[in-house]
Amino acid sequence: MSKPDRIIIEFVKVGHLVKVNAICERTGREVSMVGDPRVSKAELERLAAKKLRYVMEKEAAAKHQGGRRGITI
Repeated sequence: MSKPDRIIIEFVKVGHLVKVNAICERTGREVSMVGDPRVSKAELERLAAKKLRYVMEKEAAAKHQGGRRGITI
């Protein structure tokens, strides 16, 4: 299963930006992104969750292909 069950979202103000961490509760997989603090928290949360799902799906696909990356010649 590549999609996270539950996601923990963390917001950290860093200077004039906001760092957003999204963590899959089941696997502990974490991704980070930086956003504009003028954007709503809901939108930043949505984008961070979308990035986490993308990364987890990409990792699952790579694992399914035997973990190979790049082009085999």
